[in-house]
Amino acid sequence: MKQYRHYIWTFLVFLPMVCSAAPPSVSRSVKADNQAEVEPKITRRQSSDEVDADLMRGYTALQKNQLIQAREAYAQVLLRSPTQRDALLGMVYTHYGLGDTTQALATLRRLIELYPRDGDAASALFLIGGGEAQVQESNLKLLLERSERPAPLYHALGVLYFDQNRFGEAERAFDRALSINPAQADYAFNLALSLDRLGRRREAAQKYVLALNLASQSSAAFNSSVARARLRVLTSEP
Repeated sequence: MKQYRHYIWTFLVFLPMVCSAAPPSVSRSVKADNQAEVEPKITRRQSSDEVDADLMRGYTALQKNQLIQAREAYAQVLLRSPTQRDALLGMVYTHYGLGDTTQALATLRRLIELYPRDGDAASALFLIGGGEAQVQESNLKLLLERSERPAPLYHALGVLYFDQNRFGEAERAFDRALSINPAQADYAFNLALSLDRLGRRREAAQKYVLALNLASQSSAAFNSSVARARLRVLTSEP
């Protein structure tokens, strides 16, 4: 499968015939600005009563794909606190959604300098920046050894394997990510895709159901209609 690198938020690519024998392509927990039905998800470490008002405003705007408003809100946070982790991560997503990959990568590298063990930032660098697959695999594995937030790194590793048609390794990576963060709908969806490609139909159907259930409780990047269509195929054919 051809690797597709227009990331955070431009690259949920699905095979055109989701009801055919071929399952859809992997979800990367990112969103295209022309796919209004797909909502971004940013993991925030603060409880709702501790969140800065502008930070919450930026997060809410990003969830609604209101990228200009999100950028303005995150900029206000960073004026007061230039090292605020969630604002920097939100600004990365906003720059990329607006098509400014250069600024997105610059902000992301700054974030990684400040928080070198942050799994969300490290995995986003892989997803946006791409690069030679073998080098990226080695880098992700090294980051896993010291990361305090390993789930997104396992997810990124799964995406890397999936892009190379290494579906068994992708399945294990996505399963590991989901075991760490069992509420993440996109991890469940990607695990379902990997199982689907491996021909493990019953397990794949179960994970599609799980992904849809989780997506009904919180935002997710994958397209629910694609998951439902594939689920119908798996449960209707012998």
